[in-house]
Formats: sequence, C-alpha cells, structure tokens
Amino acid sequence: MQNEKLAGLVRHFHRRGFRDVGLFETREALLAAFKKELENVVSVGFGGSVTTRELDLPGLAREQGKIVFDHWEPDVDKAAIRKKQLSSDLFVTAVNAVTEDGIIVNADGIGNRVAASVFGPENILFIVTSNKLSTTLQEAVKRVRNIATPLNARRLGLSPPCVSDMQCHGCIGEKRVDRVFVIHEYCPSGTRFVIFILNQSMGY
Repeated sequence: MQNEKLAGLVRHFHRRGFRDVGLFETREALLAAFKKELENVVSVGFGGSVTTRELDLPGLAREQGKIVFDHWEPDVDKAAIRKKQLSSDLFVTAVNAVTEDGIIVNADGIGNRVAASVFGPENILFIVTSNKLSTTLQEAVKRVRNIATPLNARRLGLSPPCVSDMQCHGCIGEKRVDRVFVIHEYCPSGTRFVIFILNQSMGY
C-alpha cells in the first residue's frame, strides 16, 4: 500500500508542475542520484533538516569538492551562512509534511529555510521520506504542529509546551518554534525544482 501511495505521489507532483521527481527504495540509490545533482553545481546550501543530516548529504557534497553552506556546522557565522544559502547553486532541504496529492508543507522558526525553498537558489531539492506523508492538508499541518515542531524544539533545547505532550498549544510568544509556514501547492516558476522521494522513514 505504501508503495502505491508513493507512486501516486509522483504522479500528483507531476500534475502540480514538479517534473523532476525521483522515487527511491534505498538510501544508496538516492545518494547516487544526489551525486549526479552535484555534478553541475559549485555551491550547495542546506536548510535546517535532520533528514538531510541523517543521509549525510552535506558530507557527500564536501567529498565531491563543493562549497557547502551549512549553518549547523560549529563555529560558523550562522546568519552569514543562512544568507549565502539563498544564492547557492543548489539548496537542499527535507519537507515537514506532504499530502498524498502532492502539497508540500514546511514550517520554520527564522524563515531562512522556507525562504530558500521558494526563490533564490538556481536549483532547489526537496527530500521527501515516507513518514512525512499525510492524507490531507489539514493533517499535514497537524503533523507539523504535533510531531515535527515539538521534536525540533526538543532537539534545540527549547521548551514550548508542546515538548511535554506532543500537542500544539497555539503558542503566542517567544517560545514559539513554528513561526513561518510555507505551502507549495504548485511548482513556482523560474527556478528548477527537484524532488527525491525515499521509501524510508527519516527525520521528523
């Protein structure tokens, strides 16, 4: 059933204007495709994403001799790196949720990741893993609020109420983590978008 859903997701992405979509059963197959994406770029930016780090995509980009803009690296000027990501040749991030009919939902605390996922870099690559699949847009937003956000807050050592019970409390205040939401209903024009779907569970 999951394979059928992911195959259907590919078709829905195509219908929504995302033409360059790959479906992979293994991590190794995805990494091979990522290497090909690296062939024609010099710089690669990485948004805040546990999934891309679990795949070690930044490490692979460095191995291929690329300039890597990764604000998760220690002892870097994080603000400066985030700005460089906006003009990288390739920007890579995972998605927080995606509907079965191909709507992508991402949330951000600062806004750099979602900003770069819309406009700026020459090429934008979304990583979609099977655990991010949701039935409807409402369920996708719910997944972001009740799964991705509290887990990210916990990883960052933050303490919004959702960390304690994995339930969104609709925070209004400085403790809020999911401050900016971006929904891709259709592929934006003027930029090359690539989507890699991995039939494995990774990240939040």
